[in-house]
Amino acid sequence: MTETLTSSQVKELTTHYTYGTWRRQKGWAPLHVVDAEDCYFVDADGKKYLDFSAQLMCVTLGHKNRAVVRAIQDQAEKLAYVGPGWATQVRAELSLAIVRITAPQWDQSPRPEIRGAGQWNRPVKFRA
Repeated sequence: MTETLTSSQVKELTTHYTYGTWRRQKGWAPLHVVDAEDCYFVDADGKKYLDFSAQLMCVTLGHKNRAVVRAIQDQAEKLAYVGPGWATQVRAELSLAIVRITAPQWDQSPRPEIRGAGQWNRPVKFRA
């Protein structure tokens, strides 16, 4: 699409063709967001909002965080996407880093280069 849409058109098309999660659909009037930086986002009228929810907890490091942007660019140049059923080096490295930070007790492999591998699949018992 090469034409520029007005803010009203953006809102109308969004309301008509997409599903606004976490809300009733009838009467939904989405805010047209045009920019965001750090902990703020800006609507089409230029009003700045403090983003208390980090866009549903997805940008807790801040909008346009330079380290995150660079990491995404670097990874996109290597391999933009692979489905969850396939293995990649970055996925394996991230899995191991998460285990080491959040559940070091699972990091029990005798081989340091693969500690934590396979431990996610063990049964977990929940207490009532």
